[in-house]
Amino acid sequence: MSQVKESIEVDVPVTTAYNQWTQFESFPQFMDGVERIEQRTDTLSHWVTKVAGGSGSSTRRLRSRSPTRRSRG
Repeated sequence: MSQVKESIEVDVPVTTAYNQWTQFESFPQFMDGVERIEQRTDTLSHWVTKVAGGSGSSTRRLRSRSPTRRSRG
């Protein structure tokens, strides 16, 4: 499986960047294959995707929301 890794530096406080990154409903504007994301609760979101002619949906739960702590997968 191929991976794209890229980094950029932004001159904003960590909390500002984190708050923008967790606006999941805006992801379809810049992520191919993401049709819609509905934020259901602070930690629960529903994703609708369409990739390679197929479509699907899934519900995702964040384990924690902390802009100053790194999340471990």
